[in-house]
Amino acid sequence: TAKVASCIELFQVALDGDRERLTTSHEGTSHYHPKPSPDGKWLLYGSKRDGVRQIFVRDLGSGAERQVTKLQKGQAAMWPHYTGGRKPRTLAPSKPGPAP
Repeated sequence: TAKVASCIELFQVALDGDRERLTTSHEGTSHYHPKPSPDGKWLLYGSKRDGVRQIFVRDLGSGAERQVTKLQKGQAAMWPHYTGGRKPRTLAPSKPGPAP
């Protein structure tokens, strides 16, 4: 992540230092806690937009983004993590407390 104007944006940086900006957001948006998938094809991350923290997943090949959580104001999703396999349908936001 890096601060760009009033936003915290996502970047992908290669070992040789080349970087690619992954997000261009509305003013005040913050992305946080990015987690690449084990196969390197997906990025799971949090994003605060319009005052609500949600979890999103991005296909790093196409750039397509999908919202994983649908929380209301006063709620927040903070620590995304992968569960199970390596496909986006197996993604779940983290939940406080022990696993069921």
